[in-house]
Amino acid sequence: MRRIGSLVAAVALWSCSIAASAEADGGASLETKTLLVTAVPGQPGVAVCCKAEAANKRMELALVASGAAQSAPISKAEAVKDENGRSVLRVVSGAAEAEFSIGDGIFIKMNPGKNAGSVEVRTGARYAVLPDFFADDVVFDPARLAMPRLTVPAENFLLQFIEGGNTIVMCIWPGNLKLANTKDAAPAPKAEKEGLDPQVDLVFAGEGKGRRISAARIEFQGKPVYAGIIEQKGVWQDEDASALPAYKPTAIAWKRPFEARWRGDFVVAEGKSMSDWPARSQSFDFQSTTGARTDKPGERGTEALDAHFVAATSSARPAKWWETGMAWWEKGDQNAPLIWQESLADFFIYPAVFKGDEVRVCLYADKSERGKAKAATAAARKANKDAPEVAPLNVYDRVIIYPLGRVATTPVNIYTPIDLMRVTLGQGPCEYVLDLAGIKPRAAGGDRPILAYATCGLWNQHIGPIVEKKLKKKPDGSFDPLDAETKARLIQAIEEMWYFVHAVHDRLREYKKWGAEMAAFCEQESARSAKVKLVADKIQAPLKRLNNDIGRHKFEGRGSEAYWKDRIPQLIAMVKEDKYAEAKTIGDIRTLGNDQDERVSRCRQYVKALRQEVLLEDTSDADVRKFVAEVRDRCQQMLRNMHPKEGF
Repeated sequence: MRRIGSLVAAVALWSCSIAASAEADGGASLETKTLLVTAVPGQPGVAVCCKAEAANKRMELALVASGAAQSAPISKAEAVKDENGRSVLRVVSGAAEAEFSIGDGIFIKMNPGKNAGSVEVRTGARYAVLPDFFADDVVFDPARLAMPRLTVPAENFLLQFIEGGNTIVMCIWPGNLKLANTKDAAPAPKAEKEGLDPQVDLVFAGEGKGRRISAARIEFQGKPVYAGIIEQKGVWQDEDASALPAYKPTAIAWKRPFEARWRGDFVVAEGKSMSDWPARSQSFDFQSTTGARTDKPGERGTEALDAHFVAATSSARPAKWWETGMAWWEKGDQNAPLIWQESLADFFIYPAVFKGDEVRVCLYADKSERGKAKAATAAARKANKDAPEVAPLNVYDRVIIYPLGRVATTPVNIYTPIDLMRVTLGQGPCEYVLDLAGIKPRAAGGDRPILAYATCGLWNQHIGPIVEKKLKKKPDGSFDPLDAETKARLIQAIEEMWYFVHAVHDRLREYKKWGAEMAAFCEQESARSAKVKLVADKIQAPLKRLNNDIGRHKFEGRGSEAYWKDRIPQLIAMVKEDKYAEAKTIGDIRTLGNDQDERVSRCRQYVKALRQEVLLEDTSDADVRKFVAEVRDRCQQMLRNMHPKEGF
């Protein structure tokens, strides 16, 4: 967050000191230049308004006593000074007590007091979203959920998207977050848990398409809960994708109101699915096609997401692509930028694009469905050359767009969700939640830097030009010796074929072990609880796909990693003796390279789908919540430190 220091300094300038005033009706309030917080006896909760529209309540904060089923009206409210001399609202609701204060900027801090069990953040939101920095976001659409309440496995934050597209309310809490003792800028993930995560319930109201999230109830567990308001005209967009053409870049009417790291959640319609991309929704950061990207990773405010995007789109790119003036896409043009995805073994049109001020989305379609549509178009045009193009099946319902993090040009008075995490939890915990170290990909060649990316790069750029062009065959079948420099380069490139293959196989072995352990864990926990079994059964599809896929991979035998481990030293020995007849056979390793690269990328997709699936489950039962938390954490551990060939 490059400019967060400037942002906080700016906030200090335009935020006035908190003023407390007694209300004629026995209530009390706190205010800054931006927020007004009012507590009045007899009212259901503490009202939070933006000063610019004081009549329009942005949210209501209602206390729920420990063990109580619902909140009680405010019975007492007074403005007092806390031990640090700051003005706070001390509120009593039934048996529950808490202190409310306004933080630097646009968030409310709720400190639990006597008998305070949880707080309901009431907004009447259209959607709730759990942003995911390792996988795809989880989107909760109340119109799809028939139950009156859903306990969701949120760890530290939850976004509520308010009707109209101008307001996002972000709930943040430390939970059982515990920083590791490390000197690194980004601590390693938690090694152990201290009890369950706080219980977070979504409470629903309304019917049919008018159904909304009336509140998010968050358990205190003796720690503060924060609620921040991100407000700007058009700060989020709910785009109806059902009528959009599939796999065709399409401009939408919405325009981004400011520069930021914008994310798009592409939500698959109920009852529909894809085989190429198994998750229920896919999350993509919007990328600009205006000119070449010149910023280095980390300069746009969200280093973790930068690293992820660079890793996912770097298969044909030099190590320092930002210094070359190259665009981020690899094929196509500004109208249809294509990037490579290993799990598809194909280029695909990037789904989320800014072209100047224009916002474009391209709804993904399975590779097989695209092939069918292409064949159908060709057949139709044989009979009628003017026949319209047949589009592949559209499986999407909505595209939800919102700002996740800052870029260098984000205005200093604009907050994003990551900004709010930092100013509430602090810089260290924020980086801990983002897990910057975990998102950073491992080197493509393992512990050895390699000449080129992947087996194809080593062949095309180094080995192929030598064995196909520089080797001169004599009449007797032998070859003229290569000069010392060329021979050394050939030997190094052949050797690095192994390093690359071995690095990917190390990752495949991790997936194989993880899949087996996850299957055993699910079986073990299912035997202990019928409710856990219901949830465990729902994640079996992606888990079985992973284990079946990895089970088909040959780790031994001819053409395998083990085969090439023995074969490559033999080829190097021949080259050293100027025996080049078999040197060209190293090109056969590319078959293994293609197979392993596609498989390791598919494995990542299976784990991402599994993680998303389990996060959509109701965790009101304590055993289920514990099981889901463990599955979620195991998925995150597996998704950390990805090999670049894993793609998105």
